[in-house]
Amino acid sequence: MLSLAIAKHYDVPPPKYFNNSSSNDIIGNPKHKPKYQGLPRIASAHSIPCYVLDMKPLRSVLKFPPYAVVVRDIRDVLVSHYAKHGQDYRENKGVNFAEYIRSDPVKKRFRNDIWWYIHFQNRWSALAEQYPDEVKIFHYEDLRADPEAALRSICTHFGLELGDEAIQFAVEKSTKDAMKLARDPNVRLRIVRPDDDVDAPVYSNDDRVFIAETLAANLKRDLGYAYNI
Repeated sequence: MLSLAIAKHYDVPPPKYFNNSSSNDIIGNPKHKPKYQGLPRIASAHSIPCYVLDMKPLRSVLKFPPYAVVVRDIRDVLVSHYAKHGQDYRENKGVNFAEYIRSDPVKKRFRNDIWWYIHFQNRWSALAEQYPDEVKIFHYEDLRADPEAALRSICTHFGLELGDEAIQFAVEKSTKDAMKLARDPNVRLRIVRPDDDVDAPVYSNDDRVFIAETLAANLKRDLGYAYNI
């Protein structure tokens, strides 16, 4: 949404696809060279923050940028990840959903597992608590429920004034139906799943108990998610 809003406001072409390298045309990896001059320099990453961010000696001489961190119910993230990569896990690793969620924190067999998400949430939530003006947590569920309000809040956090027309354009072009039309057909990985995905993995009662116990023992801040249920 933010890429689309920036593109509209600055009158540059929006990314053609959201699921290939063109998605980085406006907001990309920190190492990417900007495609357009004069646009706000915003980078994206799916990463756990390094400990440099909370080293006080460095903070006395360096100014860190604002961070907008999107989190989601870890139970839903695990379902989403397996739905996207499950075919590879099943065919190449022989791993079903129950095995995936019970991954070993030492062997690190998967791209992302429950231990990665615990580490991700623990690190970012600690930074948000310590530096609330710099690191702001956004819930995926809020983005889905009221995308316009969430996008405006993100813009405010980054100090962006993009205007109502850009915001509305971004919201309209970021629905799941709109994103399906902006999908590179040559990319096999399924990124946008329907809300009623009948092929999505389902937790058993034992799975839910394992998830609740693992998160209770290792997650330092639940960020409002009722993981004990």
